Amino acid sequence: DKWYLEALGAGAADQWDLFLPAYLAKLKDPLGTAASKDLIFRARTPAAIPLLASLAGDASVPLKQRLRYFRAFDFNTKGAKSAALIGLIEKNSGDTAVKKLVLHHLDAGAVKSSIVAQKALKELLSAMAADPGDEYIALVKQYKVSTENNNLLKLAIAKPDRSVGKNAAGLLFTLNGVSLINEVIAGKDTLAQKQLLGAVGSVGTTNSIDYLQKLALDKKYGDYVNNQAALRIGNSWSGEERVVEILKKKKVPAALIPSVVKSVAGAWRGSIREEASSFLPGAGKDASGVQPPTVQELAAFKPDLKKGAEIYGTYCATCHVAGNAGYDFGPALTQIGNKLPREALLEAIIKPSAGIGFGFEGWLLKMKDGSMNSGIIKSRTETDIEMVMPGGNKKSIKTSDIDAMEQMKNSMMPEGLYKGISKEDMASLIGYLESLR
Repeated sequence: DKWYLEALGAGAADQWDLFLPAYLAKLKDPLGTAASKDLIFRARTPAAIPLLASLAGDASVPLKQRLRYFRAFDFNTKGAKSAALIGLIEKNSGDTAVKKLVLHHLDAGAVKSSIVAQKALKELLSAMAADPGDEYIALVKQYKVSTENNNLLKLAIAKPDRSVGKNAAGLLFTLNGVSLINEVIAGKDTLAQKQLLGAVGSVGTTNSIDYLQKLALDKKYGDYVNNQAALRIGNSWSGEERVVEILKKKKVPAALIPSVVKSVAGAWRGSIREEASSFLPGAGKDASGVQPPTVQELAAFKPDLKKGAEIYGTYCATCHVAGNAGYDFGPALTQIGNKLPREALLEAIIKPSAGIGFGFEGWLLKMKDGSMNSGIIKSRTETDIEMVMPGGNKKSIKTSDIDAMEQMKNSMMPEGLYKGISKEDMASLIGYLESLR
């Protein structure tokens, strides 16, 4: 089984160059049994690369069953790895899926020095540009293809609330595409400006936040751009901290303070929301003293399920699926009415960190470029992490790009949501959740 295989791998650590040739010498057909294929997959030596290539390129086997052999190339950094992978492109020139896999596992230097790989990359990007998704973004990012900047700009404008649009905006900042953003900002298409700034707000790098701050505070950009940038400056983890910083330093004009504060309305950290709100004109000092409602208090109101569904859409759908509504981030609520009584439903809203579901723990990733990523880790290997953010947006992250990782102690569901919901509306929300069966 896989644990026996891992035990063999651990025992052969740092000795594969000696052990694998000795093992292969005893076999007539090194790929003739399931056991030998398992060992080739687990081996960490250049001697395994030609055999890995044979297994990965065996078209008689469904591609899904060959995926592990492609992954194994990532653990063999020496020898003829690049040549073997490029050979797979030549062997499978008409197979788009194989070409995608090969390019994912090659490095930029190998592609740059190979006419075959360059041609495959160009053809793939051209084909994928018609309906670009996360795979398209991953290839552009991996190979830093700045010739795709115009397409990235279109994506950022068209899909600012999806991962593909947000990541496209981020790439414009790393691939010298800010001049294209400037052209939109200087233009007259206000919808494009709003959409683009929405995507930029989620990037969270120092240069993207600096850019938003400049657009928000410099009057030369006009009231509309000033306000749209102000509404987006706090839409990332690092952006939230920038909001508090510029408010404290009194850099924000009085007219823009409400918009800048609103940009952190969805912040996970309650301390950020409360501190930012304290700068609002006429802000009271007792907002944090709002007491959570009790089940007994809510019983005085008759739930309006239609209203409850609307409140769900406003406060919950960004992170939870209920039937066909909402996004896949936190636990699904489709049948929550069968699972929790109203007391537990109210408790989950008031104290979200009291019980965090297994697999829904939040993580904070500090990247080497200075940005921060926060979300739930859906899958993780030695080389890659797939993170999901509120709104169901996914982000593929190379572990080599991460400076530090920290598991959050509290739930990613914001504390204090009840403070913005009246008791009557809370009764309707709880009633709606109870109806989900």
